[in-house]
Amino acid sequence: MNPKNHHYIPQSYLKHFAFREKTKKGKHEYYVYVRLAGKEFQTNIRNICSENYFYTIPNIDEKKKSIIENYYAENIDSLYPKIYDLVTNDSLTEISDHQRIMVLVGCISLYFRTPAFNKILNEHYVQLLKDLHSYFFGYSERSYSYFFGKKIDLKNIDYNQFRRGIVEENKIVFLMDHIKLFNQYVDYRKDDGIGITKNVDDSQFITSDNPVCIRNMYTGEFHNLFDINNIITLPINHKYLLTITPKFDNSLKGTFSRISGNLLDTLISNHSVEQNSEKWIIGTPESIKNHIRDQIIYNEETPENLKMLEDMKERARILNEFDCFRMSQGGLVNDAVILKFLEISEMEVMKDDPNVKRLLDRFREQGLIK
Repeated sequence: MNPKNHHYIPQSYLKHFAFREKTKKGKHEYYVYVRLAGKEFQTNIRNICSENYFYTIPNIDEKKKSIIENYYAENIDSLYPKIYDLVTNDSLTEISDHQRIMVLVGCISLYFRTPAFNKILNEHYVQLLKDLHSYFFGYSERSYSYFFGKKIDLKNIDYNQFRRGIVEENKIVFLMDHIKLFNQYVDYRKDDGIGITKNVDDSQFITSDNPVCIRNMYTGEFHNLFDINNIITLPINHKYLLTITPKFDNSLKGTFSRISGNLLDTLISNHSVEQNSEKWIIGTPESIKNHIRDQIIYNEETPENLKMLEDMKERARILNEFDCFRMSQGGLVNDAVILKFLEISEMEVMKDDPNVKRLLDRFREQGLIK
């Protein structure tokens, strides 16, 4: 029997943003607070981020219709409890290659398996089809196009076959091609750094029906999937945020780090999550209501908000430069690194940064500074 209700965001991920309540039948189930079409309400996680027969492959043998749904259920959805335990274990400071791939697979799959990506995929195919049509019928001399930022040679594509594949078998194209792209992208990002941000104040992360945010780390915008400057973020629960950092920077390649976060990290993440969402933003009554309030307060272009944004950019620049300097010293905490860090800790813009305070405390505990 083929299951009917397919969760494109699995319940094993959603439950970490949920609270448990006893049902009328005495069972404990998971509920979240959501915002949908401008209204907030409570609902069971079984009722959100799903579509009937979303992964069902049409026009094939009945026994094979649920191959994609079964693939996610058996190979991917079971990863989220393990990823959650890894991310929230503050004592874990190193991870194995196997754990790194597990984190990447779990995170990146949440980008490719959604209706939102289905729309993006369709848009790319439509553009590719238009470019191919122009070249095939002699309306254009340009013999190439781009597909998610990769250059495609139009000379070697069969126009009629490609058109039939896109137009007549659109659902099958998505189901098959999103898996291919997903695996290619995991391989592309396999050497990236992984960072964990833990909020040390009362602010809370929210999530959505399209929770993975991919954006250029310098512009904050999405340009193309294979942009070497892309940074990937995924909220793991109300207090933890997973970040996948570009491997082009040798100081970040293959790293695993933990940093402290605060309201600024929450504002940035929650804003991106809402911008990415298709229908649902998801959390607790407190996190959703605080997010709505914060968007009103901090989206205003007041002098205070603009200064806060500039300070945030400056702190990020300074910490990145410090990390590069530390790596230039072989990754060691030597006298030069300590001296550089003490200079940074005295800067006005850095004094209240939670990561500076955390490192100062650690260096004092180790007897490296007084």
